[in-house]
Amino acid sequence: MITTSHRPTRNTRRFVKVLSKIIPYSKRVNRGKLTLKQLALQAIDLGFNAIIVVRNRKGNPGYIDFYRVSPSGELIKECTLRICGYAVPSNYKKLTHATKVVLNLEEVLQESKQQNRNEQIDELKTLDCIIRMFNVIMSTGRDRHSNISEGICMHVTTSYKENECKEGKIFDIIFTRCGNNEMLFRISICSSSRMSQAATA
Repeated sequence: MITTSHRPTRNTRRFVKVLSKIIPYSKRVNRGKLTLKQLALQAIDLGFNAIIVVRNRKGNPGYIDFYRVSPSGELIKECTLRICGYAVPSNYKKLTHATKVVLNLEEVLQESKQQNRNEQIDELKTLDCIIRMFNVIMSTGRDRHSNISEGICMHVTTSYKENECKEGKIFDIIFTRCGNNEMLFRISICSSSRMSQAATA
């Protein structure tokens, strides 16, 4: 289930609309005045075991929080991605809901080998958060072209350049149509944090 923080901006609402079409089997829910506890109960009613909350930062989507929902209705925050850039296609309203998102893990791990050990650990933690958050199917070089031509391909790359984030590292997540490589959505990630704590707000 995907929603926003309270009082989302227009840009954040548009971001969430696209996100709900990119993530397989997800559903966008208007937050309104609902608390996190009420969101958890609504997720259970709708048959979801996870919630994504997109929070504002300076008028734009700034953070993506990923929560697991326990059968008792408790929310456990698993990780947060900090957004430092994104690109939404002009024809985003025509996007259809994805049934699968495929990530070629070999490409990501090959690029990761260029980093030092501490950077690799941070990168793998962020990658783990991304995979679980976006409900990704893993593929290898041998099977990446089999039975995915109608799906969406996720490409995760890293780069080091000056930006508004102190960390200086950017993870670019690019979603394309697997059949023709048409760009559908791009999110740049500055950093991530992982935790396993109950949400009370």
